Amino acid sequence: MAHKLPFTNLVHHPKDPLLVLSNGSHFLVVNTSTGQVEKEYPQEQPTKFQELHRLLAFNADGSQLVTTGENKLLQVYDTKTWDLVLTRPVNKRAIAVTFTNDGSTMIVADKFGDAFCHPNVASTKDDLEPILGHVSMVTDLALSDDEKYIITSDRDEHVRVSHYPNGYNIESFCLGHTDAVTNVHLVPWQKDRLVSTGGDCTLRLWDFVKGSQQQCIDVAQYIQSFVPKENPSTEAPIVQSVKFNTDAKLVALSFTKLPVILLFSWENDQFEYKQTLEVGQPVLGLDFDLEGRLWVAVAPTDATGSLVLLFNQVDAKYQLDESSSLVAAINAARVEQVDTLPDLFALFKLRKFTDLDEEQRVDPSIKKRKTE
Repeated sequence: MAHKLPFTNLVHHPKDPLLVLSNGSHFLVVNTSTGQVEKEYPQEQPTKFQELHRLLAFNADGSQLVTTGENKLLQVYDTKTWDLVLTRPVNKRAIAVTFTNDGSTMIVADKFGDAFCHPNVASTKDDLEPILGHVSMVTDLALSDDEKYIITSDRDEHVRVSHYPNGYNIESFCLGHTDAVTNVHLVPWQKDRLVSTGGDCTLRLWDFVKGSQQQCIDVAQYIQSFVPKENPSTEAPIVQSVKFNTDAKLVALSFTKLPVILLFSWENDQFEYKQTLEVGQPVLGLDFDLEGRLWVAVAPTDATGSLVLLFNQVDAKYQLDESSSLVAAINAARVEQVDTLPDLFALFKLRKFTDLDEEQRVDPSIKKRKTE
């Protein structure tokens, strides 16, 4: 039986009402003002599943979109026509990608812990030298607003602040996480502050240049009711995605395999818990549009389930819009069909201790074995 492939990632355009949704070998584009699907999935289905657009990132003015996936190619698209304008190979599978402010360079971190600066020009070979390296997998990266620093996180709980582009010159470390770090983002309205999250289910705020922690919120306390009682230790919640509503000064967190989103507001230069959104289906991706609505990609619970949900702000609270015409077209759109759904929750593999046997699950005091 064929299954509809869900959207495994999504990102909203920085200036126009356009939402890009990853779907296997292709991506779709929906107009978030009209609900119209502007870039559809082609008629012809691929012969095998490949996630070619796992990562999505716009440049600052939104004129270009870069994607990358299993094919180990940086693919840059013109967002007016959605034509592919250039490709560049990467030696190892990319884990994170971002543009410099002027869009001339794409900074890419890979699964082997290195980061590279790729010129935004076509190429058929990758002979670049890394600008920095970690001893473990890099999980995310961010570039400071003045482009003096590159911030990278890794599987070994580290957040490193290095000079850009001379990444060998380390300015500071932001230390405190007790599990793999999954996200690092500048706070959009206070860009001398950094947010980090990870497998320890904390939301941390940093003065990143000094490496000084300003706040740590244990977000696990807000999601316990959504964690299955028989949940294995290897699938303890991990913060999956972090997205900002800049106008409202909100941050949204989603969690691998959980049907919940947490919202935190910015009060007195810190974050405060605001709201829990019950989604009903495991969240795969999310982003705010230009009007502050929250678009959510979800894993379907049955063959007829929705792939995208929409939350609107009503009286300062977000509510699920169950009758929205904006999501009707995308949920009815043609998507990739697969015989077997891929692993939608691969983020769990970031954990170093993934081979817990039954005895260890019963007695957490027993030392865990590290897997490579």
